[in-house]
Amino acid sequence: YGVGGSQIYTPMGYTADKLEPTAGMAAIQTTSPSFRNWCGLMSLRNEVSSFTGPAYANRLRVTLRQLQRQYDDVFLVTEPPLINMTTGAISDNLVPSTNNFAALRIAASEVCAELGVTFVDCWSKAVWEWKQGVDLRDRTVDGTHPNDAGYRMIADLVFAAMTATPL
Repeated sequence: YGVGGSQIYTPMGYTADKLEPTAGMAAIQTTSPSFRNWCGLMSLRNEVSSFTGPAYANRLRVTLRQLQRQYDDVFLVTEPPLINMTTGAISDNLVPSTNNFAALRIAASEVCAELGVTFVDCWSKAVWEWKQGVDLRDRTVDGTHPNDAGYRMIADLVFAAMTATPL
């Protein structure tokens, strides 16, 4: 779950399948030593209208510390940007000084670095790909929620972070 309630089940399922293609996530939690006890958190989109950067950082810090007491490995995944389904443009404001999503993303990155939590930045990866000409409409069903291709992109980034494999 994310700090505000976002779910990460589908990307974790894809990641699990990548690790053990026939077993799925439950098998990883019980049989793969390096991934036995981990927790992934997806956050930011639902928190944009509710928190400032500092308030979000405080809440996230408490949440991550609680998870670190229960799990061997904790990682935070940012959500991809909103996409205009007509034009394919990114609907999120890309100017950090006027974009609360950017402020929360920076706060999340800093808190993760402070606590030793892996930070998986799907938002920045998607923005970079869009600037390279990738049509991000192919990864979403409605401009907000990922389709299978979107979940696979998230899963690939999570897998790379979990295995320290650069993409």
